[in-house]
Amino acid sequence: MTRDLLKLSTTVDTPARNAASAGPGDVQPLIDWLIDRATYPFEMPTLLEELCPRLVAAGLPLMRANLGFRVLHPLIRALTLTWRRGEDRVEHSLYSEPPRQMDWQRTPYANLVGARHTSLRLSPADADACARYPVIAALAQQGGTDYLACGVPFDLEQERGVLMSFATDHPGGFTDAHVTSLKRLAAPLTLACKVHLEQQVAQNLARTYLGRDAARRVLSGQSQRGDGETIHAAVLYSDLRESTPLAETLPPADFLALLDQYFECTAGAVLADGGEVLAFIGDAVLAIFPTAPSGEQAACAAAVAAARRALARRHETNATRSAAGQPVIEFGIGLHVGDVVFGNIGVPERLQFTVIGPAANEVARLESLTKTLGHRVLASDRFASAVAIEWQHLGLHELRGARTPRTVFALPAPG
Repeated sequence: MTRDLLKLSTTVDTPARNAASAGPGDVQPLIDWLIDRATYPFEMPTLLEELCPRLVAAGLPLMRANLGFRVLHPLIRALTLTWRRGEDRVEHSLYSEPPRQMDWQRTPYANLVGARHTSLRLSPADADACARYPVIAALAQQGGTDYLACGVPFDLEQERGVLMSFATDHPGGFTDAHVTSLKRLAAPLTLACKVHLEQQVAQNLARTYLGRDAARRVLSGQSQRGDGETIHAAVLYSDLRESTPLAETLPPADFLALLDQYFECTAGAVLADGGEVLAFIGDAVLAIFPTAPSGEQAACAAAVAAARRALARRHETNATRSAAGQPVIEFGIGLHVGDVVFGNIGVPERLQFTVIGPAANEVARLESLTKTLGHRVLASDRFASAVAIEWQHLGLHELRGARTPRTVFALPAPG
């Protein structure tokens, strides 16, 4: 393999091309289109679906185009999008784990990471390129004649950016004019991608750390201390039992794994049934099911479904933990319904979007009663009256902080 084959540069580093073939037309309209596209919302696959036919119409003989970029998301590490001529959709590839070193080194993109405004041009006719890069070997089998990869970072640290590649089956490969046009498009294409990715980062992180509705409210402008409103909602509160002894006796990694499983049982159930997880308070979960627009009965029914789902998940999780000789997970759940203030509280430098008010306080007190009354799920009389099931009446009980005793009901076993 020649050294020029792998050299990163902004010049042509491949065998001689067919300079006599027709070059593309003016790509300035495409650059203007990309810049305009960056000014309003779009989906990344749609961008590639719309761009590639425009490139072909402008005289760039593409058979394949690919975009790759890192994603700031708790479940997804990176994403690639691939357009192929003649296919009616863009292929998505999601990566949740770091690429294995050997696999990553066998991609042309590995040579672009850490470089600024650089490109790599490879020929599918070159046996060494095919041996080193599986994607080039695949292009050769598909009749590909040329491959150009470009990388454009977002910042000086070059930790994030867009990797892109273009391939052709045009006889003789890309002309110098083709390559010049594609390189001219790299920066505006990266700009459009960056605008979209930054919007997605803000939305993903806000939803992950704040919750779906709280994120929507903050991103729509409710970001000042004191911003908020009174809403009517079913409120669910869950707390892990024996957390202090578990934290003291288990290795830190095992205790964190137990916490994650507990949250998957409880918070995961809330999300599965349409609720909003507002906060993890130590080893407790605070969640709401707003009554608008479906009404109080629907919100309370969803909260009951979430409580039952949490218990079912606990049973399955504990079966696995018991078989492995691990301590089981125990928790209680309180259910209430009422008005809560949903908004920003804290200090200007550190705010939290959550709910406050008597209903939020009482649901935590209800959960505390599960420890003394021997029931896993307790509900207030107001909540129980909204869900037509055979509740178990437990009589009047004192709730710390409440002026008068409250009538409490236990959630009956399903079936």
